[in-house]
Amino acid sequence: MESHLNLSTIPTDVIELIAYHAVTNDFLGPPRALVALISTCRSLYYSLSLKHNLSLYAAIFRFKFDSAAAHRRFGRTEPWRISAAGLSAELCARFNALHYMRQVVLSGDRSKYPDEEVIPHLWTLYFMCIESDGKNAEQLLFYGNLRPYIRMCLTQYLLPAYRIGGGVPETVDRSLILWMLWFSTTWNSLNEESANLEAQTTSLLRYVVYANFNFNPYLAPWMISQLPIGRRQPHDRNSSGSPTHDTRNRYSALMDPVDHSTAINLYGSPLYLTPPVLVHAAMLSYFARVERRFDMAERMGPHVPLRSRSAYLTTCLADMQDSKLYDTDFDRFRVCQDPYSSPGIGDILAPGIFSGEWEGHFFFIDFDSFRDMLDGDDTAIHNAVIARQPQVWSIREHHYQPHVIAPLHDSTSQRRTETSLRRTLRPLPSGPSLGAHLPLNLELVECTSAVSTSKSPSLISSPSFSTMFRNLNPHSQIGPMLHATYTNPTSGTRVRTTYTTWTAESTPYQTATENDSQSGSHSDLLENAGNSISLGATPSGNSCVLLESSLELGPSEQELAECAGLKDIILTGKGHSAWGPFMLKGRVRLWDGMVSLVKTYAPDNGRGTWLYRGYILSNGLWIGRWRDTITEEDTNGYEGVFVMTRRSNPFA
Repeated sequence: MESHLNLSTIPTDVIELIAYHAVTNDFLGPPRALVALISTCRSLYYSLSLKHNLSLYAAIFRFKFDSAAAHRRFGRTEPWRISAAGLSAELCARFNALHYMRQVVLSGDRSKYPDEEVIPHLWTLYFMCIESDGKNAEQLLFYGNLRPYIRMCLTQYLLPAYRIGGGVPETVDRSLILWMLWFSTTWNSLNEESANLEAQTTSLLRYVVYANFNFNPYLAPWMISQLPIGRRQPHDRNSSGSPTHDTRNRYSALMDPVDHSTAINLYGSPLYLTPPVLVHAAMLSYFARVERRFDMAERMGPHVPLRSRSAYLTTCLADMQDSKLYDTDFDRFRVCQDPYSSPGIGDILAPGIFSGEWEGHFFFIDFDSFRDMLDGDDTAIHNAVIARQPQVWSIREHHYQPHVIAPLHDSTSQRRTETSLRRTLRPLPSGPSLGAHLPLNLELVECTSAVSTSKSPSLISSPSFSTMFRNLNPHSQIGPMLHATYTNPTSGTRVRTTYTTWTAESTPYQTATENDSQSGSHSDLLENAGNSISLGATPSGNSCVLLESSLELGPSEQELAECAGLKDIILTGKGHSAWGPFMLKGRVRLWDGMVSLVKTYAPDNGRGTWLYRGYILSNGLWIGRWRDTITEEDTNGYEGVFVMTRRSNPFA
């Protein structure tokens, strides 16, 4: 009997393979070839439908989009997101978002789409940007028409709201649009902007950047040093989740902690995070446009530039070819949602990120225009004279890693020593916010090296200590340190604590709860990082000698757990600008990585002391705002903005 061959008799795995190769014949756009195959017969529809073949759609996702970032960020903690079901759901979400963008550009009208439909699409597009290793960028730019779409959002949405008056409300969709404006910015795209669009966009960005009364660049108020705060009071937030400061008074600073958490759908599951900061995106795009203007002015000048383009352009443009650049920002938004309860980024903040040589600029507008802006005149920002001054920073980073010191034999000495040491076995207390949260009357003494003088073998033989100090030998070189001495406000006594200075040879810290089998014992990490084992050090020239202690009793497991982890980061340094040389000192808020730096000119000569507050973003740019230190923290003082990047070879 003659057999009849048809598609229904072909094994499912072969059908799936045929479908995959048919779909992957074209990279850009949705898997159109599936439509023809699914429409052939019921058996193929059943075999190739999304409901019955998640693995096929997951494979298509990996071909069409980048997946390394998702595996890196969710693989250990939320593996269901990168399962076949998660990838299939995200495949549908992404092509729906790309289709939405294409339809808006084709119709030329963005307004017909409601916000409840637009915002999920914007979130999907944003994550495509920060997860891009090349594939996502191609889909966004060449299939989704990202740049024309962003231009339409500017001309039809952001700019009209800005021209109506009252500024641009800080909303999630506006933040995502400005971030995608930044992600899609290249030097070529800036050169292709029309003069009218460039002028209007720069005007909008200038307002967002300098209007400190309306736009908050911090995940929690900069005046608060210790987060999370703890219990929430009923009056801490209003029903809308917005700051409760007096919006009618522009001199009133944004001081109320706000829960920024929002729920989105990513890879088929809800995800809670803080939306990316609108002001940061505006700053980055603004700095890029300012750099372009100065770049063109220098190239059109009569002189020959002494430096290459890459050397004097401070702003590093966004890169959608390496998703690892945005891992830190993603982590920050995941764990810094609610100032009252979120754990913060401290445990995953990379040591050494602040240390080194930095160059950049600080921007300021004339004082009269700034005062007029706070008095309610929005046109003052655009009529103001804006100046840009170059500056160079040299930053040293000092870490506080607590260690438990066992008491001496004698009970009386034991109590006295234990009390003394426990007072110093803590990081510096918080100080005034206008002083970078450093305590008053603080004396900082840096030393280039330290030597252990302990002769007691119990230091390394005690079972409890062996985990932490197994390989630390007597008379070993420990490394550069910082002694911080301050006055206890209660007792009036001087108290000293010691920080270890991070160097290029230092090993990043690891908490005791992490897997030691993967990266060596905790003792190896502490030794390599140059941590001291005693905080009773005294400066001796450029070196420090650690006082000898007889250690018989080891710490408990609870004390060891309390010792683990990075507890504080102090920054010291110096720099110079056109105003002269200056000294820098400050502190890092471990909750979100916000840096507060006091800049003091030496000698002062009437140039004042200034407070810098900002973040190092994933692209390596250090951005934020500076302000005077005379105005009280609850009042908006005279402010400007700054941008810094790691210093490169000026003749590269």
